[in-house]
Amino acid sequence: LLLSEKQMSSLAPDAAAQGFLGVAKTAITAIVDQMMADLTPLFEKVFSDSWFSEQAGVGTVIATIGDFFCDLQFWLQEHFFKRLVTQILDRIVYTYIEALLITHKVKMSTKVKEGIAADLEVIAELADPDSGFIRDATLRKRTQVVDDVRELMVVQEPNLAKKFSARYTAILEVHPDASIFCSLPTDHYLP
Repeated sequence: LLLSEKQMSSLAPDAAAQGFLGVAKTAITAIVDQMMADLTPLFEKVFSDSWFSEQAGVGTVIATIGDFFCDLQFWLQEHFFKRLVTQILDRIVYTYIEALLITHKVKMSTKVKEGIAADLEVIAELADPDSGFIRDATLRKRTQVVDDVRELMVVQEPNLAKKFSARYTAILEVHPDASIFCSLPTDHYLP
């Protein structure tokens, strides 16, 4: 035996596992924070003409993320790598929507609507089966909110309140923390 019975009885494997998981979660968050710090300059041009050109924009963001993922996939255990992928995807989606609605206060035009659709297609490249970064269904679930917000921005009469309420409900189903309008009784405005 490597350990005496007294030493064995003093071990707390559950506490050790919890400690390890805590460190792993903190490490994943730190990696995501660093990745976002590296990507922040790219998001300064979001929704500009250069963003929607072929030289810049979400294509550059996704290529950079893909490079990070290739490096990290080798070093991280699969479960923790998947956590990292979903966390960075959630942060990218949040940053994108924040830029759309708050930072740049984008006015919806045909160019922007088409640009968002094109951006979502580029983001979908992360679900490429050859890379194995993320399953297509998981990626669609995580990015659906971008399309829902885009649809909210283009909702027009007739049935404005009903369409808005349906889209907003769809957003809340996927992102319950997106309760920016929780204080508004949206069903009150339905015809």
